[in-house]
Amino acid sequence: MSDLIDFEAVLAADPSLSVMEGQLVSAAVNSAVRRVAPCVLDTSDPGIRAEALLIVTNAISAAAEAPSRWVDTETAGPFTTKYRSVLEGGVLGIADEAALRALCGSGASVSGLSRASFPEPVGKIDALFGFRFGRR
Repeated sequence: MSDLIDFEAVLAADPSLSVMEGQLVSAAVNSAVRRVAPCVLDTSDPGIRAEALLIVTNAISAAAEAPSRWVDTETAGPFTTKYRSVLEGGVLGIADEAALRALCGSGASVSGLSRASFPEPVGKIDALFGFRFGRR
């Protein structure tokens, strides 16, 4: 099973990281992808891998642009800020993990995303609202 992202791509997504931090983030993200959506790494479809790489890269870039994601506690006076470690907070958020799971196919249950089936409408839906769509 190959990795999804290497540390050069992590450093490109967040240039503020050192090489060691890039390697750590790369290892953490690849581990999260293996845990959350292993099918992404097993697939031979380059489109699915590209989508997964985009999700991961966007998550890393968003974390770089919004340091509040890494902030554990923050006080205004006397200016205290405590940062969370990469592994403690995780690079991938709930939405990122759900998007990766969704790439594995519709048969898999995706936590965090709505899922339901609705019957086909019978009759005219516009009558429910007392007006016709497109007319006033």
